[in-house]
Amino acid sequence: MGEIHEITRTAVLDEGGYKCVVMLSQDPNVNVDEQMEFYIGRILKALGREVTDEGGLHGFAPWYSGTTASQDYNHLMGELYNNAPWTTPVPEWQPDLVCPGDGGDSTADERAEWLVENRGFTKIAAQHQVTMEFATVFGATAIE
Repeated sequence: MGEIHEITRTAVLDEGGYKCVVMLSQDPNVNVDEQMEFYIGRILKALGREVTDEGGLHGFAPWYSGTTASQDYNHLMGELYNNAPWTTPVPEWQPDLVCPGDGGDSTADERAEWLVENRGFTKIAAQHQVTMEFATVFGATAIE
């Protein structure tokens, strides 16, 4: 893998961060597929998962990097949840785990439902997002 752009290293793991990485496709000096591979790797790490087949990741990234196509973050999360056999398994969803928040505690399911209703997430993408937001609650490492 070539040099990873600072944007890719620091982009927030959400729609805005995803779009920032895709925008790197406008720079002819940047291999945006490699940038997207790194970004996807960050997402997986935040979820306590990892890439088990680099070839699968290489084939997947262009569909999100802007090289072949670009999607949106929710679609990316859905694909990582449902269609990423090149990664370690998805952690089991635990709807009753307590997720602490500034406005009080809520269950993982309540937080996911809020994301669906207020942010337009799909149910699966919302569960993935909650798993990342509360990585330590789900037993993964915190987002770096």
